Amino acid sequence: MWLDYIGAEESFLAIDTSSWHKMDFSERYASLRDIREAYFSRTNRPVDVSGGRYVLDGQFIDDIPSFYKAIGESLCGPGGYYGACLNSLSDCLCGGFAVTPPFQLIIKNSRLLEDNLDEREQLKWELRTRLLQAECEDYDLSELKDLGVLSEIKLGDIGFLEYVVKMFRESNVDCILE
Repeated sequence: MWLDYIGAEESFLAIDTSSWHKMDFSERYASLRDIREAYFSRTNRPVDVSGGRYVLDGQFIDDIPSFYKAIGESLCGPGGYYGACLNSLSDCLCGGFAVTPPFQLIIKNSRLLEDNLDEREQLKWELRTRLLQAECEDYDLSELKDLGVLSEIKLGDIGFLEYVVKMFRESNVDCILE
């Protein structure tokens, strides 16, 4: 379900989780990769809009791929793309991805979202992403260290959601946590 513009100044987007909330991590990751590739292969990309009010509901977001799928759909509609990692999320905030700041983002169920995207989930995302990218799921930990797969994993002093909210706010997005 994607609710389009309501009123002249506000747009409320609600995500249809039926297509992805029952997927496992690998399926979500593959789906996210497919959405990204489809977006970049488009010749008719949407025109950027700014302003408006968008809703991201953390209720069904239980891992990082589901966060990126949800933020893409919340801001750009079903199958929407708005980043697949923190670097690409930052790029999207600079424009060229349908929605550009300033806008308002209401994050519902933010405590549940914060709990689900804790430090352990961040580490799991980093490791599993690197393993999927390297297609080396059968390697043991010492081999992964030797290959450099575990290098540059930094969890930082703040959680994933706090980092994302900080990034949005620094980009002139009014984030409201509910």
